[in-house]
Amino acid sequence: VLMQLPEITHAQEIQIQNAPKVATAIPAFIGHTQFARDGNMDLTGIPFRISSMAEFHSFFGFAPTLRFGIRPEDSESEDTTNDINVLFPDGSCQLTLPKTFYALYYNMLLFYANGGGPCYIVSVGDYEHDFKSIDFTNALLALKKEQEPTLVVVPEAVYMEEGDCYKVQTAALMHCGNDCLLYTSDAADD
Repeated sequence: VLMQLPEITHAQEIQIQNAPKVATAIPAFIGHTQFARDGNMDLTGIPFRISSMAEFHSFFGFAPTLRFGIRPEDSESEDTTNDINVLFPDGSCQLTLPKTFYALYYNMLLFYANGGGPCYIVSVGDYEHDFKSIDFTNALLALKKEQEPTLVVVPEAVYMEEGDCYKVQTAALMHCGNDCLLYTSDAADD
């Protein structure tokens, strides 16, 4: 069955060409940043629109400094979940990795390296700040005041304790409803 489409007049064609161009998706990224400042104004917990990685650097800083520890392999440790055994010619040791991984900065690098444009950042604290589900859910509440975001990205949620991750993901889904998409990142154990 063939359908005949109505003809478009020249005036309608001009209207279509002159229609404003709008972005199809404006993401909102939530996570930890080196700082959150616009001059003297603290941006922690406040949705802030940026359009480039240079703006991210200006208002939110750079990547966290990764700190590793080294200890003898036979030393006692409460938690060796993140430890890596390293073998040296004169013996082996354990490389201890940080328990907290602040992932937002690296997600921003990937976003802009792949052609990202305008987005919102909601900093929940600096790199000394622990992962607390309440900070992330408060960020979602602050985001409610913004009309543009259609995608919520919470890359650090998967690095939280399971119960806290669940709280954040549930709050993000409730925030989105039918109006936006949620992306929390790949599973931390992949």
